[in-house]
Amino acid sequence: LKKANLAKNRIIGIASHDLRNPIASIRGLSEFLEEAGPLTPDQREIAYTIQSTSDSMLHLVDELLDLSVIESGEERSDCEPCSIQEIVASSLNIYQFTANKKSIELLLEDEGEIPGVLLLDKMQFRRLVDNVLSNAVKYSPPETSVSVLLKREGDLVKIIVADEGPGIPEGEMHKLFTDFGKTSVQPTGNETSTGLGLSICKKIVESHHGRIYAGNRDGGTGAVFTIEFDVNKLAVRV
Repeated sequence: LKKANLAKNRIIGIASHDLRNPIASIRGLSEFLEEAGPLTPDQREIAYTIQSTSDSMLHLVDELLDLSVIESGEERSDCEPCSIQEIVASSLNIYQFTANKKSIELLLEDEGEIPGVLLLDKMQFRRLVDNVLSNAVKYSPPETSVSVLLKREGDLVKIIVADEGPGIPEGEMHKLFTDFGKTSVQPTGNETSTGLGLSICKKIVESHHGRIYAGNRDGGTGAVFTIEFDVNKLAVRV
């Protein structure tokens, strides 16, 4: 079974890699046509449709590549001392522009009890934070907020991301962290979803001996995603 899974991941990785360049070329050509102009309104709409569809396909291809690499274990690098605070702050900075377009406020609260550095695979951990934050912004209505809380409870380091969207239907919680799992909730700004982002998150968290889980906010609308790790398993040894 392990060999079959490795072969499957290899095929997915090769196919995804080979698809990426042609899709990127199609998008580039549509941009060239739009810039070369002049185009009629109908032609401009067609060019925009090609670009947005290409973007969706590229996003799917990138997530398939991520999934195949993570499952194969080929990307696992030696963990290095990293600051969770810096990774989270950097991710918030990157998604600020996307949030601004939807008039969503991004909030960060750091209780100051997380160690300054922990042993992490920095690239994978960054992908983890990006995916959870992107998911929160994607499903949040305009004029709301997304909050990120960094805290420590005993030996557990927690990253808690909460939004003010519609929340997660109780009967669909089981879909969240599965490959291609999607709930009936739709993005609020015409964004697309492959159903792979949270599955990738789960695999990254587990590779760091942690867990990720989700629920709905108490006494209000919105989803809450919690990432937690045992600080002793990620501590920098001197």
